[in-house]
Amino acid sequence: MALITTPGDANANSYIDVSEADAFEAARPQSAWTTLTIAEKETALQWATSLLDGSFVWTGAAADGVQALAWPRQGMLTRNGYAIPTNVIPIELKRAQAEFARQLADDDLASDNAALKQGITAIKAGSVALSFGQKSAHSQEVIDAQNVLATSDFFYLSKTVPDAVRMLLVSSWYVQRTSTRRPIMFKVQ
Repeated sequence: MALITTPGDANANSYIDVSEADAFEAARPQSAWTTLTIAEKETALQWATSLLDGSFVWTGAAADGVQALAWPRQGMLTRNGYAIPTNVIPIELKRAQAEFARQLADDDLASDNAALKQGITAIKAGSVALSFGQKSAHSQEVIDAQNVLATSDFFYLSKTVPDAVRMLLVSSWYVQRTSTRRPIMFKVQ
């Protein structure tokens, strides 16, 4: 499916097109992005857009009631405090999408949590110790733990969006899910 990148379009499916993503990736040393076909790049860009829109609670408000994507938005400011026009997709979001698409194309970062799949059953702080159990990636315990991580109280543990992508975004654009209580996920021995 072709990319539709018009800001505010009712059928938009990406914030950037392949040529913009290629330009961002050209500045990276040894990026595997250059080996992908146009169709693979489009798929990665669409998936990155979906994950970005689904992983954040964006501040401000959608610029139009019919737009398909979360952006453009009203009431948003640049990193330096200037208003972002409601017909513009900010460069920081475009760069974050390009980075996320590249990482998704390299490896499925949105797949199951690797620690949960390995069956970590206990962790100890003094003299560092980990205990592993025999767990299937599809066991009910692993699925339950993944569901717990998806709830808002545990959102800060989610790694669906890599730190390198988050750092490219302006922190005031999304709700920071911080909690003063950090739940214990594993029993202490």
